[in-house]
Amino acid sequence: MSIFAAIVAGVVLFLSPCVLPLVPGYLAFVSGTGAPAASEPARLRLRHVSARSVAFVLGFSTIFILLGASATHIGRFLVDRAPIFEKVAGLVAILFGLHALGLLKIPILNREKRIQSSVAPRSLAGSYSVGMAFGFGTSGFSPAIQPDIGEVLDRAAKLVVVGEPALIAEAEPIILEAGGDDVSSTKSKPRFIDITTGDAHKGTAVTQLSSLLNISTERIAVIGDGLNDILMFERAGFSIAMGQADDVVRRAAHVVAAANSEEGFARAMEDYVLNAGAELTTAGGNRR
Repeated sequence: MSIFAAIVAGVVLFLSPCVLPLVPGYLAFVSGTGAPAASEPARLRLRHVSARSVAFVLGFSTIFILLGASATHIGRFLVDRAPIFEKVAGLVAILFGLHALGLLKIPILNREKRIQSSVAPRSLAGSYSVGMAFGFGTSGFSPAIQPDIGEVLDRAAKLVVVGEPALIAEAEPIILEAGGDDVSSTKSKPRFIDITTGDAHKGTAVTQLSSLLNISTERIAVIGDGLNDILMFERAGFSIAMGQADDVVRRAAHVVAAANSEEGFARAMEDYVLNAGAELTTAGGNRR
């Protein structure tokens, strides 16, 4: 069912007004069959478009496969030398900061070099090369495959367990029992469990803000729509659940605002923050 839903979502995304109008221009560029090729027979144009589009897809697929295959080795190399890279990164950040303030001029940082081309690829090799360039441009990072999670647990700040909602609901109490007081587990969505140290959650953030700002938690208002917001609701003096939140989240809040699609956040700010003197209904589940 999840695979079918993913396919349907992909089709809907492709047909959306943000994507579909771009497809003709995209195909014309990556295949090199723009207006000059319009005089060619339709069958020949279709063959050119199909072959060069496949070459383009193979190009960025090559990049993603190579990055994925090398990510683990590169990641281990960086982790093993993390203290050195942290010091170097700190020094670079200081230099960049001094440059941004104008205290230290680094001429090379004021230069810009770009490779731009308005000429569409004219061959299969050209389409393949454009695909590889596209792969480099869109691959911000690749996931690292870790054979043994025990090797990284002592360095992990947060673990996210992903699975079917029924399995997630079954796994959560097991995780909490195994971790004891040292572990905090919340579900940001029915399919996700966020596992952190015992005090690393949004409820602690409310307490920390109270201490830093020297105000009582009773004077702090919070707003959210996720299951991991409930701990925040419990510690704040006033809590607002968004209208699109799950029922369990709505029941945990003092009031329920309209949904995002109905400008719920803006209306909540007007009703409960900007007009703080207005009478607040705190019976829970009262939609504004």
